[in-house]
Amino acid sequence: MNEAPRLRGDQRALLCEVLESRLSKDYLRRLLGFMEVRLEAITGADRLPTVVFDVVTEIELRGKLYPFLVRLSECEYPDVCDVATRLLDEVVATVESRTVRWDRVMIAERPFVNRRVFREQLHDLISASPSRLLSVRGPRGSGRTHSWRFVRYVAETHAFRPLRINLAPAEAPPTAADIADAICDRLPLPRPVSDAYAALSTKARRRRDHLVGRLVERANSGAPPLLLFIDSIDHAILSADALEMIDHLIEMAVYDDVPGLRIVLLGYPRQLPRDAMGSVLHEVIGLLTGQDIGDALRRVAHDLGHAISDAAVDQAVAWILAGRPDDLAIVDERTRQVIASLHEYAR
Repeated sequence: MNEAPRLRGDQRALLCEVLESRLSKDYLRRLLGFMEVRLEAITGADRLPTVVFDVVTEIELRGKLYPFLVRLSECEYPDVCDVATRLLDEVVATVESRTVRWDRVMIAERPFVNRRVFREQLHDLISASPSRLLSVRGPRGSGRTHSWRFVRYVAETHAFRPLRINLAPAEAPPTAADIADAICDRLPLPRPVSDAYAALSTKARRRRDHLVGRLVERANSGAPPLLLFIDSIDHAILSADALEMIDHLIEMAVYDDVPGLRIVLLGYPRQLPRDAMGSVLHEVIGLLTGQDIGDALRRVAHDLGHAISDAAVDQAVAWILAGRPDDLAIVDERTRQVIASLHEYAR
């Protein structure tokens, strides 16, 4: 059977430290409630550090580390999001290194059982085609943010450098400086030097010019091309200069002013540049349905040469969607378990 992911000691200490610094017992209780785990059943301790340690330990023992980290990576606290995203990357990489090819793909593709068009457009984006930008739209709960797992996997296997900028959990409206500094810090590139006496419009223009200049230098140095994943734009309250910064990055990609730059936009609310060269791709993601999951299970069974009855598919789909059909992390995890069982049965 598929191996449940576990944390190393240093990873567990890092996670506990950031949870202790940001989350209350009430927040943990609500978070665990979505995962059908009762905090009172785990610990009766009063001290938050003990509560956090007990929660993380129990989550691992129950095999729910992956959905737990997914939820933390999408919470409203940026430092918690960053740690959870980093641990998701490290945990997935560790499990992938010990599993066969199909399992690596399924880990990366967990939310993508109905994403055929998205997969095709993403591969087009990173190919030698004119495509430079993929705009993804869809309602809350459709799995747009979970697309990062698949984007990261595809980008790295095609020698791109994937970089996610998540705008949703900011405590204050993100500014152009926040976006530029996040990109510079993570690549890493030097930040621009700020002039305290310059007008705001001058500062914004200099910041854009600095960022683009450093990105061009990076591209010309032979570094892997950048795939920038800008997440949850429509979930954030963005300042005017932040939107202008995103607009500028879009233009730099579409018109190939930064060599190799590709961008995936999630929930971009504004008009995209005129696309005379066929460089802009669009995808609308709908809500996951039982039919989508059933089709995915049939496809896996077919690829394995394994006959599966409609009754068995219906039973599996009913179990996957039982309880919380709108919770993608749980639906995703249960789908993976069923697919793992199909592979185990076919051996």
